[in-house]
Amino acid sequence: MNFDIRAADMSDEIRPFALQRLLDQLENRLGSSARSKGIVLFIETPTAVTVDLVGDELRLEQILLNLVGNAINFTEQGKIHVKVQPVEFTDTTTRLRFEVHDTGVGIPPEVQSTLFTPISKADGAGPGLSICKRLVELMEGTIGMESRVGVGSVFWFELPFHWTTDVTREVALLPPLTIPVPRKAASPLSHAAGDETAEVMSLDFPVISGIDSNKAALALANDRELFLEILQRFVAEYRDAVQQTRIDLTRGDRESAARRLHNLRGAAALLGAVELMQSCQAVEESIVTHRPDLDPRLKIFALQLSSLMNSSASWLHE
Repeated sequence: MNFDIRAADMSDEIRPFALQRLLDQLENRLGSSARSKGIVLFIETPTAVTVDLVGDELRLEQILLNLVGNAINFTEQGKIHVKVQPVEFTDTTTRLRFEVHDTGVGIPPEVQSTLFTPISKADGAGPGLSICKRLVELMEGTIGMESRVGVGSVFWFELPFHWTTDVTREVALLPPLTIPVPRKAASPLSHAAGDETAEVMSLDFPVISGIDSNKAALALANDRELFLEILQRFVAEYRDAVQQTRIDLTRGDRESAARRLHNLRGAAALLGAVELMQSCQAVEESIVTHRPDLDPRLKIFALQLSSLMNSSASWLHE
């Protein structure tokens, strides 16, 4: 595949965001899961990062949710420690290192080499790690890990960001980040009409009802394999999301219900499932704010999720 290095095409994803707010949301989403196991989740505030960043908040959140979620799953006692520190910076950019430390069972050396391979090739070890690796690489970053059996593990990644003291500043005014996106090819129809500015996206993505292939291609740099892997994991994780949400609501556990929908919304955004993402957000807001329209919103979301699951079936492999 051929790629151009452009930031403008990623304008929907590259935007100002508050890192501290993202980390607070991470603790809100996963803190209860850690506490239910008797584990302490400690997220270290990056004191050196005192201004808002410009970058892909959605991808960053998905990476952290996967890594911290895995750490909680594979840790039975002790703590999960998330550290964020700048490793280099200029007047307009910074490179941040994110580390997720756990006191879990550790990972044998012979398994470590397979952790970042696709799920289908790694027997399910480290769910989501291959996705994390490719998302980090799409953001021009690096990822790795260290582990000792019986001691614990550290998963880390480094990413470049712009930083700014003015969150209202237009992203276009900043120097471009080097993020690969699909090369655009001129449409034969545009040439016939004499319009040299009209362009169409050259895609090799599945056509699935409920998914905007162009948006997914931009979010994933036209990586068809990555798209299918995320789709497979999405279906496996959220097939029963509506039923589980209703159970949580019946129990009065609104926090768990909202957390599930928030995670689902982020995954749906990566897939380009725009309408499902918006519907999911509406349900999440109704749960958090105790709105009286929760039930009709949940019904609409259930129909959209079921439709997406059905239309995706032919693209999934066992």
